[in-house]
Amino acid sequence: MTNEKGLTLAQMVLLIVVVLIVLVVMVPQILHYITDSETGSFISSAQFYVDEVRKHLTLTQGFPVDQDDSVPFRILDLDLDKKKQKSVYGNNWVSEKSYVISKNIGTMEDPVYSYSIALQDEEGYCLELTDETVLKRASVKRNECNIINFDDIQ
Repeated sequence: MTNEKGLTLAQMVLLIVVVLIVLVVMVPQILHYITDSETGSFISSAQFYVDEVRKHLTLTQGFPVDQDDSVPFRILDLDLDKKKQKSVYGNNWVSEKSYVISKNIGTMEDPVYSYSIALQDEEGYCLELTDETVLKRASVKRNECNIINFDDIQ
């Protein structure tokens, strides 16, 4: 008798079947995790842009003054490095469809500012004009947004 080491054909087939079952179960979960992570990053980017506009308006004292007055601000007009001027999907923002609107919802004497943001990248990933307080992952869409052009809101 010889002491040969290795797998039989039946063991090899069984191993391949088990590996394929594991892949069939795991791949959709991994893809869901990746998609969920990207949309979470998209929302984080939106909040970052709102914060940058808030900071810019504070430094320039460019807040809306009158009640119900608003100030629109393009994302691409922010002084950001090139990496932060792209979506989490690596695409450029569409200038006319990516902006923040600051609005005075208070009075002239006691101003209160609200911020809404709209984003769309060149591949169609988008966020319709949404108040910053209700930003959520489910708001991120692809090729389904109806965003008013920046020049039409001024």
